[in-house]
Amino acid sequence: MRMARRWLWLVLALPGAAQAGLLLATVARRLAYPYDLEWMEGGMLVHAWRLMHGATIYPAPSVDFIPYLYTPGYPAVLAALGKVFGLGYPLGRAVSALALVAVLALAAWAVVRADDERGPGLAGAGVACGIIAATYPWVEGWYDLVRGDTLFLAVALGGLVVLRHGARRPGRVALAAALLAASFFLKQTGILLVAAGGAALLVMNWRAVPVYVGVAGAIGGGGTLLLNKLTDGWFWLYIYQVHQQHDTNMDRFWRSFGNIFGKFPALTAALAVAAVAVAAVAIARRRLPQGAAGFLYWLWIFACGAVMGALGWATQWAHFNAYIPAMTFGGIAAGAALPALAGCVAGRFRLALPAAAGVALAAQLALAWWSPRALLPAPEDRAAGDRLIAHIASLPGDVFIPSHPYYAVLAGKAPHVHRMGILDVTTVSPAKVPLPARAREVAGLEEALRNARFGAVIVDDKGQLHELPGLTDGYRIQERLPPNERPRVVSGAESVPLMVWTPKRAAAPPAGARVIGDFESGTLAGWTVDGKAWSAAQGIAGRDVGGFNGRWFATSFGGGDAPQGTLLSAPFVVTGTKIVLRLGGGSDAPTARAELRVGGKAVRTATSARTLILQPVEWDVTDLRGQTVQLAFVDAGSGAWGGLCVDDVWEVP
Repeated sequence: MRMARRWLWLVLALPGAAQAGLLLATVARRLAYPYDLEWMEGGMLVHAWRLMHGATIYPAPSVDFIPYLYTPGYPAVLAALGKVFGLGYPLGRAVSALALVAVLALAAWAVVRADDERGPGLAGAGVACGIIAATYPWVEGWYDLVRGDTLFLAVALGGLVVLRHGARRPGRVALAAALLAASFFLKQTGILLVAAGGAALLVMNWRAVPVYVGVAGAIGGGGTLLLNKLTDGWFWLYIYQVHQQHDTNMDRFWRSFGNIFGKFPALTAALAVAAVAVAAVAIARRRLPQGAAGFLYWLWIFACGAVMGALGWATQWAHFNAYIPAMTFGGIAAGAALPALAGCVAGRFRLALPAAAGVALAAQLALAWWSPRALLPAPEDRAAGDRLIAHIASLPGDVFIPSHPYYAVLAGKAPHVHRMGILDVTTVSPAKVPLPARAREVAGLEEALRNARFGAVIVDDKGQLHELPGLTDGYRIQERLPPNERPRVVSGAESVPLMVWTPKRAAAPPAGARVIGDFESGTLAGWTVDGKAWSAAQGIAGRDVGGFNGRWFATSFGGGDAPQGTLLSAPFVVTGTKIVLRLGGGSDAPTARAELRVGGKAVRTATSARTLILQPVEWDVTDLRGQTVQLAFVDAGSGAWGGLCVDDVWEVP
């Protein structure tokens, strides 16, 4: 019978162990990927990059840098390790992966430690690790990112475990307080766990509270004052005042409890049954049953974590990673419920109740099996990243990549401010206490864009133009990145590099070339216009036009799709070998085409590809040397894509 019970607990631990194995295998497959898995990873690496170069990460907001609204612990760790191992995505993920292993080990130990018989505790350890692992796809694969969440959780969980088992020893209380206070410098929400641990200590050993408060206050409060002094007040302004400008959605706050308690119904049911059983037995016996103290401790921490998660997800721009602490603590509490239930029942059926709860939890974990496919970058993504970095490296001067600033570092260029920093500083809720004026402006951003400081700007597939004032004054779209240069992100918000903007400067034709038309006068002087469609333009209302040079191009879309007409060059004698031009618009030759005519008859024809990103067209005219020709750009359609855009028409020697 004893052997059968041991096998029972081992079997009940297996689904959780399998979940943990799947998690670690998935993390291992993502570890070495050299590009963003989540759109803010590169920005975090830029924090570490600045620290490695001796720069502060809490400066006044500028086009060069704005920090994320987090405390500095994680990038400081990356910077220190980066000097030894080299900074990059694999290093950042390795730190998070090691922290994840620590979280799983602490969770298992916390449950096993509560069980004298080791049977229910073994199954409970599997449950705790399994819940953590099964939460991974739900929180969009956040555990192993170049983000501080998992390192924060490991340090905070370490403090909570030490506090649970060392409440009677002042030295361990001091260590727990130090770890929990240190977690604040990895993520601000650590302050809530400091409070949760202090409240638990009041019950476990109130005499140790002064030690706890003194150590936590010295580290947390003293560290905050020091950092604020060293950064001229910017530290507190960013991590608190700017952060408070984010809107709070109370509907999301209340829905969070349904999300957390409803994700794994067996977990919630096990916690409820164990809580009722412990309360009933404690009232009947006038003392807590064996194993109940640990369960109640972790149930309390789970409740605090649920509130913490609800507050986090209610905050503007939050993701389900806000629930990571709650689900971790919930998994530990569910695991600890099994030894607690064993202590509530006496006699030969003592293990029936925890076994039933274990079966329900094991079944839940088996049903929660998940595929890692959606969270793994494909080989095509790595190849796309390689091509994109090579493309960035080939562009002249600095390149501003607001959503992926570390890509500039990989291309051998300097990084600049992340898009999230711009949003944090410039998005201000009128219902909030106003920020100081110095924190509202991104110094130099508009001037840099208006004056074309960068050789190129690469924006993602999001509507960012209103976030980048001055962009359309100094830049125009040069090209849309091809699909094989757009590495995906597979965690968090979707954000993929898409458009390359380059300065509005006229292109220099090759030596000896004849400029037939560059339209930089802002008129169609020198051309004959037939019909009402054609005009010189700097853009088209409601449409993204790119691929032209300078500030002007010719288009038949200026009045919409309906007007028709033909744009004719003056006749000229061919003396060169090629005629080149840039063309955008429709692809249907009868309604939208470019022609090279001899004696009024088309001898060369070209169409676009239904795009307003002007593409190069090249005609070999060696056989036409000495003949008189004329260029014609024909808009003969009134439907969609019935027009053309033209720029940089040259004859090349």
